[in-house]
Amino acid sequence: LDHWKRIGSEPVFAIGDWDSLKDKKLLKKIDHITLPVRKERNDLYYALEIVRGMGVRELTLYGFDAGRFDHEIANIHEIVRFVEKNPKIHVNYQRAKENVIFLSRTMRKFKLKRGTLVSIFSMGKSDLKKVTLKGFDYPLRNQSVQSSSLGLSNSVVSQSCSVSVN
Repeated sequence: LDHWKRIGSEPVFAIGDWDSLKDKKLLKKIDHITLPVRKERNDLYYALEIVRGMGVRELTLYGFDAGRFDHEIANIHEIVRFVEKNPKIHVNYQRAKENVIFLSRTMRKFKLKRGTLVSIFSMGKSDLKKVTLKGFDYPLRNQSVQSSSLGLSNSVVSQSCSVSVN
């Protein structure tokens, strides 16, 4: 919520325990769910469980990269788990300096500016099979992508680019 305030926007809905929220008055302005501070899993896990049943098709997550590397790794694991179980929900993870999109195994087309850096990694239970990238500096055609640096820092070279995982 502090991030939303900094960028001058307002969220539609928020879920958290608010232990690191600087401006608690922000909670009065939006619909929200308050989680207990002491819990077995992190805020993101519970937020994703709540959202799963709400009929949401797209999620934008903010504030999950703030400060601790171990927390961010845990959050990435929660997002990957969620996307694997909910392939029709598009998850956009907004970090301080970049935007991370978690893809399910379905076709995604993007309109990105030329020169935009895109990295693609296999983060699930197995390697990605038959990955096709069109409109990138390093295109792929039905190639296997393992958990490695193969998909790191690919650059968009076309007005229209697409990522396909079969």
